[in-house]
Amino acid sequence: SVRYDKELILVYSEIDPVMQTAIDSGTYGYHADPVPAGWITSSLHRDPKYFLINGKAYPDAGLEQVIFADPYDRVLVRFLNAGYNTHVPQLLNMYMSLVAEDGNPYAYPREQYGIQLPAGKTMDAILTRTTDGTFSIHDAALNLTNGGSAEPGGMLAYYAFGCVGDLDYSGAVNFADLAMLKANFFTTCTPGTVCVGDINNDGFVNFADLALLNAN
Repeated sequence: SVRYDKELILVYSEIDPVMQTAIDSGTYGYHADPVPAGWITSSLHRDPKYFLINGKAYPDAGLEQVIFADPYDRVLVRFLNAGYNTHVPQLLNMYMSLVAEDGNPYAYPREQYGIQLPAGKTMDAILTRTTDGTFSIHDAALNLTNGGSAEPGGMLAYYAFGCVGDLDYSGAVNFADLAMLKANFFTTCTPGTVCVGDINNDGFVNFADLALLNAN
């Protein structure tokens, strides 16, 4: 029952290269005592070195923006921890509205800029931005390295909101955008359809949208 315009799924996971090597070489798993040298028999004592969002670590996860949205879009962000470690997804310079946890809706949304995501946990949130720009999301637990190197890495990615009034995605707000808005002026938007010119996403193309376009 939560209305949204776009959906973004963020899957968090981590890799312990020693354990992965053991699995690849066939030296991982139960073995009768005495355990041969080099065998790993449990995932209890893991030491991850790589931390991933949607299977990628920064800069690979950050070079391609995870989503592009229009200002005033309601983006449903679905967080899922597919690893063993607890992660803390955190936004910079904005809040999100938490609407569900483990598939169970909240009675009332919760405004937060970060969440705690233990192993197996899922959280759903609505993200809305009324200004343009590129913004980051990172793990506040500081899993921000690749293989222990000093360079930034790990769980860091970027998402972007377009320029307010840039209806044709040309990178500029100009008379072409004004013409698109004018063509739909005084239109009442049908739910579930794209309504060109409804900049503030209120279901109508009117003077409020014209004012937003005019400001840019």
